[in-house]
Amino acid sequence: MDFQDNRFLNDSDEQTMADQIVKFPTLKEKKWHQRFGYPMLTGKQVRLRPIAQSDGSFISELFQDPDVVWSILDDIDSVNINEWLYTKQPNSNMSLAWIAERISDGARIAVVMLEDVHFRFRRAGPWGLFVAKEYRKQRLGLDAEMTMLRYAFDYLNLNRVWSYMRDGSQGTERLLSGKIPHLSFEGTQKQVYFFRGQWVDQHLVAVFADDQAWKGYWEEKR
Repeated sequence: MDFQDNRFLNDSDEQTMADQIVKFPTLKEKKWHQRFGYPMLTGKQVRLRPIAQSDGSFISELFQDPDVVWSILDDIDSVNINEWLYTKQPNSNMSLAWIAERISDGARIAVVMLEDVHFRFRRAGPWGLFVAKEYRKQRLGLDAEMTMLRYAFDYLNLNRVWSYMRDGSQGTERLLSGKIPHLSFEGTQKQVYFFRGQWVDQHLVAVFADDQAWKGYWEEKR
C-alpha cells in the first residue's frame, strides 16, 4: 500500500506497520488516502473532507465564537488562522483535520481534528470537535464525531482515542453528570491553563475500540 508524501511517521519501521494496519472499505477511499493522506468520510448526516485554503473564512469566524475560544483557550486572529491552515493541509498527517459538511446541502457545520496518531501504540489524541453555533443541538456534531471515531477504530485500527474538556466549555456539565455515554471520564487535571485572568481545569475523556456506546450509534436507524 503506497502512502505518498506521508509525514505521519518518521520511523521507517512504524511506517511499515502503518502500511499493514490501515484498511479501506472502498477503492474510492483508498485513492483518497493515497492522494491526500486520509480519506473523505461519510456519516449519517455529514461528510468529513480535508480542510482547504478556501475554508479559512469559515474557520476564522468559528474560532471567534466565545464558546469555541473557551474550548481552545486561545484568541486566534487571521494571521494565526493562515498558519494553522498550513499545518492542517492534507499531506500533514501527524494532525488530521476535516471540515464537516451537511450532506443534504453542503453547509459547513464544524471542524473535526484528530491529533498525534501513533500506530505503534494504537492511540491518538487529543481529538477536537468545534461546531458552528447555528448547527448545535441537531446531532450533526455527534454524527461528525462518530464518523471520525469509526475511521480511527475501524480503518486506522487504533485502540484508544482521547481528548479533554475544559471547565466552563460546551458539554462539560453533561460530561460530569454522565450524559455523554460514549465518553469514558478519566479524571480532572486541576489548574492546567491560565486564561483571561483565571486558572482553568480540564477533564480527560477517552473512547476505546471495543466500547459498545460508539458502535451502537451505527446500529441505530437514521
